Amino acid sequence: MIRHLKFIAYSWIFLLIFSCFAFAQSIKIIDLVEGGRGYDGKEISVEGEVIGHLMKRGDFAWFNIDDQTSSIGIWADFDLAAKIKYLGRHAVRGDRVRIDGKFHSHCPMHGGDTDIHAHRIVIVKRGAPQILTYDNKKVNILIFLAGALLCLYIIKILKRQR
Repeated sequence: MIRHLKFIAYSWIFLLIFSCFAFAQSIKIIDLVEGGRGYDGKEISVEGEVIGHLMKRGDFAWFNIDDQTSSIGIWADFDLAAKIKYLGRHAVRGDRVRIDGKFHSHCPMHGGDTDIHAHRIVIVKRGAPQILTYDNKKVNILIFLAGALLCLYIIKILKRQR
């Protein structure tokens, strides 16, 4: 009996330690764009920041994600896409999402575009509005140069009047 309990305990420890290798890793978008034929029609997982606009098309929606190597269009059921709150743009960091779906290097449904048809969207990290700050040193240099330019322009006008 003790042998069986040890076997079960060791089996659980083994499974817990090595289960992390069973999860799919995200593919870089640049790898899809440059070597898309190898992934064409396959189920993949990508992770990136949602950018631009959420464009509703009937019961579906288009949006783009960017992983800092490239960006790609995502086609998803609108109910899945509706959980996205922040889309990246000026002064806003978009939600970071993981997309599980089918990759198409030349999607027949969308005129041959490269896209991913999502069947699962997971919010990895919620986005947020960003507070933009000024670099005081650069502002002071700008004011100084604008003042110098104004002085030179006034001198030029005064020389013409003589």
